Amino acid sequence: LRRETSFGGSHCRLMLQKLSMSGELLWDAEGVRVYPNDDSDIILGYENISDDGEGNIAVFFMKNDKTTDEDRVSNLFTKVSKENGSPVFETPVVLSPSNDNRANMKVSQLVNGEYWITMWEDKRMLAGDNPDVDPTELPSRLYMQRIYKDGSLDNEENNITKPQNKKV
Repeated sequence: LRRETSFGGSHCRLMLQKLSMSGELLWDAEGVRVYPNDDSDIILGYENISDDGEGNIAVFFMKNDKTTDEDRVSNLFTKVSKENGSPVFETPVVLSPSNDNRANMKVSQLVNGEYWITMWEDKRMLAGDNPDVDPTELPSRLYMQRIYKDGSLDNEENNITKPQNKKV
């Protein structure tokens, strides 16, 4: 998996390439696009890949739509076939409902052959937060999400956070 950048420096697209044990390219010389994006205002990062145990490659990444002055970050998950790199899902699965500032996504190995656990830092506004505070001044809270191989999620609406991370 590699992240290609445009001339202006934005991270534009994610590409995969399959290699033989001797280093021969097995897919197109350019590789296969995991996420077709040519918009220089959209930054992709924190990418991670994993075997799904069913002949596919699971790809997790974060997308920041910088078309406004604020960060609008989404956590995404998709799968491609190991055989030819074709997409398994029509569109990536969005792991988290908010579009706030977030970073540092980590992904576990496949657990019990069934699901992965993702974790990231998030600055979303919670009910107990002071609404007059600039969101960039909020503390980073750790959120987690379980995602099954078919793309379904646990606790889809709120994700999971540790209460002790909440600002008081």
